[in-house]
Amino acid sequence: MPSDQLTVSQYRAVMTTTDRERIAGEADVDDSKRYQAITRVRNRIEELETDVQILEEHHPDLLDELRGVVCGDSPADLSFTPLGSKNVSYGPSSRADAAFVLRVGTEDGTVELHLDEDEMYELWTEVQHTPWPDTLDEQEEAGRLRQRLVDLAMGADEEMLRDALNALDPHWRER
Repeated sequence: MPSDQLTVSQYRAVMTTTDRERIAGEADVDDSKRYQAITRVRNRIEELETDVQILEEHHPDLLDELRGVVCGDSPADLSFTPLGSKNVSYGPSSRADAAFVLRVGTEDGTVELHLDEDEMYELWTEVQHTPWPDTLDEQEEAGRLRQRLVDLAMGADEEMLRDALNALDPHWRER
C-alpha cells in the first residue's frame, strides 16, 4: 500500500492517507486512533448513498465506473455496447444469489438485472441465436480430442478412415 502523501493536485477516495495507514496497521498509534479512522471512513461510506443518487440521475456512466471499482468488475469483465448516451453492459455479479449482472443505462438512470447462470444462458441464446460459448476446460478438452482424432487419422488406412467417417456422419457420402 503506497504511503506517499497526497499532493495538492491529487484527491483521496474514501480514506485519507492517515486513515489508510491507521487501518492497515502501518501507523504506530493506539487502538483508539485506529477506531476513530474506521468511524470516519464508515461515515464517508454512508455519504456515498447521496453521491450514487446524484451520479445515477446526472451521470450514469460514472456510476457504472464506480460500481466497477467497488464491485470488482474490470473493463475486461464487461462487454459494452454504446447506445448514444445509454449503454448496456454485463459481467460477473457481486451478489451471492446471482452469477451475472446485466446493466442497462437509460435516460432515467441505470437498471441492474441480476441473473443466475441459467437465466443468463437463456438470454444469451435468445439474443445471440447461438449456444453459450464452452468453458475453457471444455474448449481445451475438445481441442485435445480433435488432435487425437487427427493423429489417429494420419496413421489410418482407407478402410479405417471410412469407418470413422461413417461413425461420425452416416450420410457423409451423400454430400
